[in-house]
Amino acid sequence: MGWYKLPHAQSRRGCLILASIALVRGAYFLTAPFQVRSIDAFPYQSSPVIRENICTGDQYREGKWVKSQTTVDFDLCTHHLDWNCAAIDNFNQLNGSMRVGLSLQWKWVPQHCTLHKFSPESMRELLQTKGRKIRYVGDSLNQGMAESMQCLLGKEYEHHVSHVRFDYLGCPDNLPTYTPDYCSNSSHVIHQWRKIVNNLQPRDILVVNTGAHWFGDPNEKKLAFRNIANAIATVFNGTVIMRTTVMGHDSCERFNEPTSNFNSSIQQKQTPSYNWANFTHLNRLVHNTFLEAGLATYLPLYVDMFEQRPDGHVQNSSKNEGMDCLHYCVPGPIHIWNELLYHLLYTILTDEDSV
Repeated sequence: MGWYKLPHAQSRRGCLILASIALVRGAYFLTAPFQVRSIDAFPYQSSPVIRENICTGDQYREGKWVKSQTTVDFDLCTHHLDWNCAAIDNFNQLNGSMRVGLSLQWKWVPQHCTLHKFSPESMRELLQTKGRKIRYVGDSLNQGMAESMQCLLGKEYEHHVSHVRFDYLGCPDNLPTYTPDYCSNSSHVIHQWRKIVNNLQPRDILVVNTGAHWFGDPNEKKLAFRNIANAIATVFNGTVIMRTTVMGHDSCERFNEPTSNFNSSIQQKQTPSYNWANFTHLNRLVHNTFLEAGLATYLPLYVDMFEQRPDGHVQNSSKNEGMDCLHYCVPGPIHIWNELLYHLLYTILTDEDSV
């Protein structure tokens, strides 16, 4: 249980090479127009895979957003209408595809290490080996992440991916969540989780998330999350990923690119009605209870760098509802969540496959 370890090598020469590549590509992006092509034509697929100083643990959380050339075919995602901004009624080319295209031009680059390179082919191979499946369980944000993975893989491979809407992760959805004894019936939670994972195998992957629906003092949720974590450990012996929850961004319509000036403490004070202020505390609480439950293979997926991504959120223009500043478009920045997921899975699963 816990984090995997890889040999740690530092190479100044390698850093200089990476810096040179970044400068050359950066100059190109200043002049190259945004193109719409197949998602399978991502240019970084053919880039050399650098294995030196691969990120371990949560090293990848320190870094910055860097502009890069990303191309995408929106037609690959049109069957996912919930968060597909380019497919929403009354979206024209300027406000729809171009807005999403701008948000796709940014990649997360860790400061002190290198991520395993993601490509749709590499993710397909990882899943097809031993017939693996990924099941995303949680709220609508996890639904968006599941749709993003289906979009990245394409229709032919999307049967490897499923999503179960489970806002309270097996706890009652008809009772107030702000009482200390909420979700105290552990047998009920185990029964609910048996139904969720009944057709999953130990080779499969469970991606869990919750947070936006849990109002009240986070400390009052300890019993509930302890029962949830113990239930998962009881009924599922595969790989468990807990994705942290990122709060939304007020006035997100004003942003077309990442910002380093976003102040999370100010944002929390401005948005008490959306429960965003509790996300950090809830993330820590869920993480600790999952560790205490002794889940066989547990990896937290940190996405707190998305506090800097007010761009790429869903716009409900067809319903005149303004901006949804919590959910991200698909395709959109949420693709990076799955690229980080691939990085976490690559080492532990490829090590298993080599045995």
